[in-house]
Amino acid sequence: MEDDYLERDERRRQPPWYLLTGLLLGLGLGLLISLVISPVTYKDTAPAALAEEYKADYRLSIARVYQANLDIERASQRIALLQDAAPVESLAAQAQQALSAGNEQAARALASLASALSDLSAKPPASTPAASSTPGTAPGATVTPEAAASPSPPTDGPFVIVDRQQVCDAAQTPGLLQIEVRDSNGTPVPGIQINVAWDGGLDTFFTGLKPAISAGYADFQMTPGVSYSLRVGDGGATLNGLSAPECVDSNGNTFSGGLYLVFGK
Repeated sequence: MEDDYLERDERRRQPPWYLLTGLLLGLGLGLLISLVISPVTYKDTAPAALAEEYKADYRLSIARVYQANLDIERASQRIALLQDAAPVESLAAQAQQALSAGNEQAARALASLASALSDLSAKPPASTPAASSTPGTAPGATVTPEAAASPSPPTDGPFVIVDRQQVCDAAQTPGLLQIEVRDSNGTPVPGIQINVAWDGGLDTFFTGLKPAISAGYADFQMTPGVSYSLRVGDGGATLNGLSAPECVDSNGNTFSGGLYLVFGK
């Protein structure tokens, strides 16, 4: 009698293994169906809902299409689907990232689209800078024209320097090399490759990465006392002997100034 009671009590204390087995089988079957047999697929997802990685792919695709058809209205509509707070800045930042990664073609395409969108937003056209209107200079800063280049070549030729100025502005970053690239009509040109070389170094960048200044603008930070060589575009001549000029302020103190170069066709 006592043995029967102990046997029944032991059976009551045993866990319900059949429930655990059923749970595991159901979980495994559910994972098999959802991940292998019939996984969830997303269709017609809004671009704004994409992860940042895929948003970057979307921007690059639009930039490449724009390079092919130059339809800025259509490109603008597509970019708007991403709902970026600052579309031009997002494109410029991605162009800089592509350039840092060594993808120059992607950087050029993104920079061109960023500049075109900036122009589309009714940005006032850039004018030829006077002595007091060089980008990045403060009122009263000294801008000294250097020897001008020869007359512009035919429109299908390479970019050549057409204006060169020393910028002595104590409020500006010392040694700033500012470059403006324009076509034969004086229109700023984005996406132009610029190579800067110095003893032991080389840097490559593009115009148009700072569309808030100008579609054809680019800059480079020179180290005072270092001589640089610069080439703009494909087939352009190399400009040698560029260095930060030594400037003197109103109190007789010296400081490193910058250069402002304009290239055209």
